[in-house]
Parts: sequence; structure tokens; C-alpha cells
Amino acid sequence: MNIRTATKNSRTRAGIWVAKRMRGSPGSRQPRLTRTMRPSSSDESEAGSGAGPTFASARTSLMRPPLAPDRIRRVQSPASAAPSPAIPIHHVLTVDVRVLVQIRGGGMSSTDERALVPWWAYPSMSLFTMVLTVTEPVPLRLFLTALAMNHVRTLLSSYHTGDGAFQDYTYGGAISGLALAMLVFAWLLDPLRTSRYRGEAVPPGQYPLFKRMYYVGCMLMSPRATGWNRQIPCIPPSTAHSRGQFLRQGILTLITSFVGLDLAQSYLQLQPLASLMGTDAFPTGWRGHAMRVLCLLAWYGSHYFSLLLAYTVLSIFCVATGIGNGNYDDWRPIFGKHSDAYTLRRFWGRTWHQNLRIYFSTCGRAVTNALGLKKGSLGTSCARLLVAFTLTAIIHDAGETVAGPPHTGAPLKFFLAHGVGVVLEDVAIHLARRAGVKAATVWTRWLGYLWVATWWYFVGQILVNWLVLRGMNKDRTLPFSLVQSYAPPVVIQMMQASL
Repeated sequence: MNIRTATKNSRTRAGIWVAKRMRGSPGSRQPRLTRTMRPSSSDESEAGSGAGPTFASARTSLMRPPLAPDRIRRVQSPASAAPSPAIPIHHVLTVDVRVLVQIRGGGMSSTDERALVPWWAYPSMSLFTMVLTVTEPVPLRLFLTALAMNHVRTLLSSYHTGDGAFQDYTYGGAISGLALAMLVFAWLLDPLRTSRYRGEAVPPGQYPLFKRMYYVGCMLMSPRATGWNRQIPCIPPSTAHSRGQFLRQGILTLITSFVGLDLAQSYLQLQPLASLMGTDAFPTGWRGHAMRVLCLLAWYGSHYFSLLLAYTVLSIFCVATGIGNGNYDDWRPIFGKHSDAYTLRRFWGRTWHQNLRIYFSTCGRAVTNALGLKKGSLGTSCARLLVAFTLTAIIHDAGETVAGPPHTGAPLKFFLAHGVGVVLEDVAIHLARRAGVKAATVWTRWLGYLWVATWWYFVGQILVNWLVLRGMNKDRTLPFSLVQSYAPPVVIQMMQASL
């Protein structure tokens, strides 16, 4: 008897023993049972080729009552008149026992063993930032920084939102951004000595302990430092001249952003081709390019309106209640003018939000100063730019890690590609100016719009294809959809149609 025969006999005896125990007649002797299962439409090809039952079909066999001995028979396959090969029941029971053990023990690969994000996740990051910033002894600050970074590692590795991959991705990026702010405040910026709010004569560092912590919290609530002496450049001006006017404009923006986000997410959910981006099944030719443009616009619109909606809700709450920063003039528009985006640098520096710019620029200055680069030179500008995009790539890559496997590095590639693109753009503009080309003319602006749109069409697919791969086009930021619930049928049909 060889090893293969001995193994087969042992599995046969084990299967018969399990069958007796499950039938409730351990003392009775029963013949070896064989039973075939009719393959379903999805499993028919595998069953006909001898691949055996799937986990789903095997698991359902345990849910059925045991067949009487006179009803155990072979079932003819609908594909052919010849009898299909019988599947020994001990094979089925072996698979069933394994599935039950995995379910009861939490060993299924689809089960996320991480806990849900606790309510104190974000406040704890702000508390660490405030404590580190007001702590002056360097050894104690180093020790607290080590504790804080271990806390960040725990938040990123042990928790998830439970609301899908997109929310996990957003949560990971937010925690990483707060970690960067914490390190910049504690070691590079020194805001308690260098910051003043609206012409204050006394620096916050001279205030008592809790008032200093309060000032650090206020700085965290205003990442663009609006109203402070270190306010970042190119912030859009306020369009409201009173508190009431600000609230009216905020409500209008709230409605607009809600409808825009609902339309964008509804298109991504209803359009069949939106789930095929990055695959070979996506159309080619002019039809493929046109549908890809529509899908990309929907993705960009969903990110744009989701950020605008969240910022608007927070600003209305703070100005209406006075909690936090209730000064309406400090709540400037989160995005700049779309007409400013005729270069990649102007898109990222003026049109897109600037909520992390002060942290990126502070780190960039620290790196260029350490390298001894000349201030104002092209090399210094490019170096600071690469530092900024490297940091934002790391932040978004942490979000991908929280979203779970597979880890492809798509956000990292996307933002690093933008850093390289802006550097190449700066070099091209520098050479054009030396050649006598005037900047910011009507024709150069339209050429710049075409360049930015082309760049986003090709490079944007790096990130969007990964989002589709993770199924994030089916995740919703809004709890309900007015478009899908109340829109006329013609609107739904237009979203589902393709060119």
C-alpha cells in the first residue's frame, strides 16, 4: 500500500465517521454513501470537468436535511445523457467542516479583524499636538513624540471605519495629515513664538499653559492660518460682508455641493462602464476616450464636491454657533478660481485647497536650508516642490494601507508623477521665458488649459483605476441619494447610457 492509497483510505474512514455523527446514528453501520450534487449555472463547467463542488455549494449541503437511504441516487447532468461522476460525501463533509471551523473561528479572509474607529481618534491627535507644542524640554518632547508616533501606528493598523474602502482611505489620509501637522508644530514651526493673530502684541508663548494649548488648537482649526501673521499666500478673498450674508451664501453652497456630489456619485454607480475602468473590457477608440472623460469628470467631481460639502457644513456650524472659530472672515472659500489652473503649479497652488500647504512649505524650507540651496533659485523651488509632493504621496499611501490589501502604491505613483510633472513644467516655462516668450497671454493660457486637461486625462487614470479596482465607485459619501430616488426616469437612463 503506497502513501497515496493510505491517505485516501484514512480520509474515507474519517468522512464516514463524520457522516454517522451528523446523521445521529453513531451505532448503526451504514454503507459508504455517494451523492452527486447538481451543479449550478456558475459551477456547471467546473463540476463537469471534475473540479468538484465550490465552497458555496458544499456549505449549503450541511443546511439540507439528510437524505433517506432510498433517495440517495445519481443525478443525470443536464449537459449530457451520460451519468456524471459521483462525488463521495466524505469529500463534501470535509469541505463543510473546514468552512464551519473558519466561520466560527473568524478565519475567513473576508473578515476584517480590526476594530471600528473610536470617537477619540481625531481628538487624541489634536491633544498630542497641543501637548507636544507647549512642551519645552527636548528630552521630554522626544519621549512624547515617540509615544505619539506609536499612537499613530496603532490608529492606522488596528482600526477601520466599517463603511467601505473609500472611507477607510479617507480616514488613513486624515490621520497621516494630522501626524504631519503634529511633527511640524512640535519641531519645525514653533508657532507659540512666531505666530500672532490679527496684530496681537504678545506672542502666545507668554500665555499660561492652558491658554497656550488653546492657541495651538486654534491654529490646527485654521490650517491656512487665515488671520494670522503667517497666513499662506493666494487664499481667495472673502465674498461676505456680514455674518448673515456668509450664512446665506453658505446655505446656497451647501445645496449646490450636495446636488453636485449626488450627481457625480450616482453617475459612478449607475454607469456600467464606470466599473470597468482600467480593465480590458473598457471600450477603445473614440467611444472609449469619450466615456473615459465622463467617468474621470465624475470621479473628480465627487472628490471636489465632497471636500466642499464638508468644509461648508463645518463653517456654517462654527459661524452660526460661535463654537471654534466663529469669525466669518476667517472662513474663506476652500477652493480658488478655476480660471487660475492654466499650469499644474497654479492648479495645486491656487485652485485646489491649501489646507496642508503650510506643513509642506515648512518641511521644504527645512530641507533646502539643510542642503544649503540658494533662496529663490529654480533648484530651490523644484526641491521644495518635490518635498511637498513626496509628503502628500506618503499621506495618501497611508490611506491606501488602511483601505486594506492589495497594496498597489497607486496614490504614491500618482502624486509623485505630479511632482515630476510640475518640475518639468517649470523648466519648460523657464526656457520659454529665456527664449523671449511672454507669460500669461491669452494664447499661452489656452495652451496651458489644454496641457493641464491632457495631463489629468492620462495621469489621473493612475489613481482612478485603482479606486475602481477597490470598488470605491460603489461607496457613497452621502447617506441617501435624491437623484436616484426622485429624478425623472430620463435622467437615470441618461446616466446608464453609453456612447
